[in-house]
Amino acid sequence: MATLKFLYRSKKQFGPLTARLRYANHGKLTTLEAKTKITTTKKEFDQLGNKNTKDLQIRQRQKELNDKLTPLQHHILEQFAITKKAHINREWLVDVLYKYHHPITVDEQITYWIQKIINEASTRDNRKGGIGLGSGRIKQWENTLKLFKEFSGPRIYK
Repeated sequence: MATLKFLYRSKKQFGPLTARLRYANHGKLTTLEAKTKITTTKKEFDQLGNKNTKDLQIRQRQKELNDKLTPLQHHILEQFAITKKAHINREWLVDVLYKYHHPITVDEQITYWIQKIINEASTRDNRKGGIGLGSGRIKQWENTLKLFKEFSGPRIYK
């Protein structure tokens, strides 16, 4: 079972929160930390745990901060659950945070890979066992990309 806490580790008045992930790996407690893109002030973060405050502005800011942290916490723990523990390290946590803050849609992935095939056409293996795709094959990939963009419109493919 993993636990995730958010910490304010900056010495400045306004700074990013740090995500701290702790889990047991073969009986050994492992701790990973990485900075998030969620920023706040030290005073607001300290008041986050105070549920009995009567100040309306503080309560609204607490709600805003919790609304940002809760989905991030669920995302990290969900990714932790589906990843093998051997692959979990600090770079993994940084990558999970980056993908949370910069999501890639499926359409972007499809067009990216088709464009990558077109760009690498001269270095790709062809059917005859040689290197480099022919001009006809490149035109077919370009046409596929054009048609996908034309007909996909606002739809999102999953």
